[in-house]
Parts: sequence; C-alpha cells; structure tokens
Amino acid sequence: MVKNWCIYLLVLLGTVIFFLVYKMWLAALVLALIILIPVMSLVLFILSIRGYKIGFKTPDKVGLGMESEVNLMGEPRRVLVASEYRVKLLYSDLMTGESEMFVLKGYGNIDAALNVTSEHCGCYSYEVTDIRMYDLFGLFFSKRKNGERCEVIVWPYPVSVHLHSEVKESKNYVKTNSPSAEIYEIREYNDGDPLKSIHWKASAKKDLLLVKESYEAKHDHPVIDIFLSTDRDMTDHNLGRCLFESTYLLNHDRPHKIKMSSSSGNVSEFNVKTYKDLDRAMYEILRSESLKEEAS
Repeated sequence: MVKNWCIYLLVLLGTVIFFLVYKMWLAALVLALIILIPVMSLVLFILSIRGYKIGFKTPDKVGLGMESEVNLMGEPRRVLVASEYRVKLLYSDLMTGESEMFVLKGYGNIDAALNVTSEHCGCYSYEVTDIRMYDLFGLFFSKRKNGERCEVIVWPYPVSVHLHSEVKESKNYVKTNSPSAEIYEIREYNDGDPLKSIHWKASAKKDLLLVKESYEAKHDHPVIDIFLSTDRDMTDHNLGRCLFESTYLLNHDRPHKIKMSSSSGNVSEFNVKTYKDLDRAMYEILRSESLKEEAS
C-alpha cells in the first residue's frame, strides 16, 4: 500500500508541475481526475466490500507420505470492486505446538491449494486469522478477523512386528480360596476365617495366630504400549506398530488396551473393542499435545 501511495503522489506531483508550466485546460482536467482518484476509489470500496465467505475443503484421509492438499475457498459477500486480498493463515502442528504464519495474495475469489505436510504422523491445523481487502488502486484497505479453521490428520502406516514379543498381557490379582495358591500374604486371624487358611509355621514363630490370604493371577485384556518421543521417525514407527498390533487383535476378536506414554510424563489409556474404538483412539493420540512440552 505504501508503494502505491508513493506512485500516486509522484504522478500527482508530475501533473501539477505540467499544469503550472503549460497552463493547458487538458492538464487541468487530468489534474482534477487524479485528485479525485482516491476519493472515488474509497467510495466504491466502502459501498462494495463486506468481507469474504471463507471455507476449507479437506481430504478424507491422509496417510503417512501421501501427497494431498487442503483447498481454501472464498467469495466476496457483495460485488467486489477491489484490487487485492491478503489472507493471513496460521499453520500449526498440534503434537508439538509449533506454528507458522504465512500470507496468501490474490484477486477476486479466493481459491488456493495448500500442500499437506505428511512427512510425519500427527494433526495439522490451518486457521484464517484475518483478511485484508484493498481498494481498486491499492491505496486503502479493510481488515476483517475470520477464525475459520480446519484440521488434517496424517495417519500412520501399519508396521508389522512379532506380536508375542510386543503385546503384553496385563494381570490382575484376585482373592481365591485355594489353599495351594502360590501367591499369598500373611495377616492376623479374624473371626470367621476358615481354619484351613491358618499358616501354622508362621503362627508358631510369631506366637500369634496368622492366616494366608491367597491370590491368583487373572489375565486381563492384552495391552499395547507405545512411546512417543521427540524423534518423529521413531514416533511414526511406534504408531505404525500400534496400528498393526491393534488391527491384528481385532481381526481375532480380542479386545485390548492401548497405553500411550511420552518422556514428558503424559500417560493415556484407551479401551479398544471395535474398529471404531481403534479409529477413535488413534485420532485422540494424533491430536494430543504429547510432544509439546518436550519440544518447548
């Protein structure tokens, strides 16, 4: 805009000098028109501009390494008599919290294709922070806040592994009445405890009536542990391994848990019984700010 004003003032100065030197009626007419240019441009700009209707069109599903794009589209709310628009766009990586601001420029309707960064898994957001609309000669502008936003999830690629070495079986210990149980704890005798639970050797040593409270290990759902680190390649690998293991277990009708942890101390667990549960768990993991504290 400053450049346009400089050009305008130079043209105006040249016309004034030409008029003062030659005193021609044509020079006077040209001078009058040049003086009226900012006024006419401003009036037309005020009457025509009412901002843009902005919207995003996002791809259905983006896999790791896939080429894809987000389309930003917009049209004026009224007939536009303007020279240029400038859209400020905030691009953010939700997993790390890193962001970058850049500007799109053009004329008339907005139609921009934005490449999706799919080098690493995660969630990437695009947000229109504000729009500047300039008049016909670029001398004035109107600034409007917008806030339109979209997100693109980049999903991991399944990485095959030896399941027996990667998937852990979680164990819960429950009380049992079996006197031959290998897992037990010693406590004092209470009224009502069965006589067969008395630990005679320990009672003789302590000179106190003690009983064995037996437990047995009960295998629960398998647990898939994944660790997210600042090494994005390793994180991509771990997420791909998790997707493969979880899909394999679901294919064999085995409900399980996904336990996500990071070096920043964040821990989350997800129960997975169906493929929808798996999609929901992966969506939450990829949208999480699990790497934000580590990267800062």
